[in-house]
Amino acid sequence: MPYVLGVDISGDNAFAAVCRRDGEGWADATAAPLGTRSTAVESALQISPTGAPVPRDGSGHDRTGEPGRSIRGYIRRVGDDVPFMIGNMRYPAHELAATMIRWIADRVWAVEDEPAEQVMFACPAGWGPHREGLLRDALRRTGLTDVMFIAAPLAATAGHTAGGEPPTAGVFAVYHLGDSGFTGSVVERHNSGAMEVIGCVEGQVGAADLDDVLVAHVGAVAGHLDRDTLTMSWLRSSCGAARERLAVAAEAVVPVPTSVGQIDVVVTRAEFAELVRPLLQPTVDSLARLVRSVLEPADPAAVLLAGEAAHTPGLDALIAPQLPVPVLTDPHPASLVARGAALAARRVAARTRAAVRSHGAWDPA
Repeated sequence: MPYVLGVDISGDNAFAAVCRRDGEGWADATAAPLGTRSTAVESALQISPTGAPVPRDGSGHDRTGEPGRSIRGYIRRVGDDVPFMIGNMRYPAHELAATMIRWIADRVWAVEDEPAEQVMFACPAGWGPHREGLLRDALRRTGLTDVMFIAAPLAATAGHTAGGEPPTAGVFAVYHLGDSGFTGSVVERHNSGAMEVIGCVEGQVGAADLDDVLVAHVGAVAGHLDRDTLTMSWLRSSCGAARERLAVAAEAVVPVPTSVGQIDVVVTRAEFAELVRPLLQPTVDSLARLVRSVLEPADPAAVLLAGEAAHTPGLDALIAPQLPVPVLTDPHPASLVARGAALAARRVAARTRAAVRSHGAWDPA
């Protein structure tokens, strides 16, 4: 069945989504499975013994086990003059990004039994022709010759709009809290369906920082904590799972291995919300300042939440006093940008004139 593909790569994880052709029309966007046990896969690239960057598939069989031979965070480095270095080998960020996008396209191809009609990559807001050109050329060298680009805030808005909640036109504030960073944007959606980013701000706070706070808290509560690498890695994983559970549950139990045996630490939603408030408050403040700088005295039609940590307890309560408009969430915010990119790819495939640009505007006409 013909399909189009949307791709979103963050600092730690990558997501993909597809829209399949359904007779004369197209089905809705759905997340595509990339990992062996989930739709997400690590975005880190492992450097093989031959020096080739190899994406991880989540199975654990693709790791060399050698420290210092993996690279992450390359999407934000696309366009930098200084490449990543492993030993005496140079790895430009755009080449690494192209490797990952190609792997994702092949992964989905293997499931769908045919290549995508169109691939749409959700790039960071603010990318211009230079970064897009570097990545486009690198993608051509992998054999992907027609990848298009959409700014991630536009993809997030497209994903939310597909759910039917926001009006077809208006100005929206987009709050994206990913695994390793925060992006706040103001997006205008016109009556024609065209969208543009009219303001953007970024921060370093992400889901990993929220996990760090929870690790410190449960470690202090449990006491007797052995801080060896294996224990801390296991504890971080458990705290990440607890953070995700607290998005929907009143409490979560974090088992903590200590020198006196396992201790179960119970964390409530209210407790976690208070723990992460000092981290989240500056991100909300920066989005509110951005909105006031480009819209005052008007308010956005809504605040759209996206990203892996969009369901963090207490986030709505922080946003409401500063932006007194509806705060809209998605049942699966982690894959929202990828699904929005797939919807943009669907519109491209449904018309003859390609009209997506990576420098902050999208015209689907």
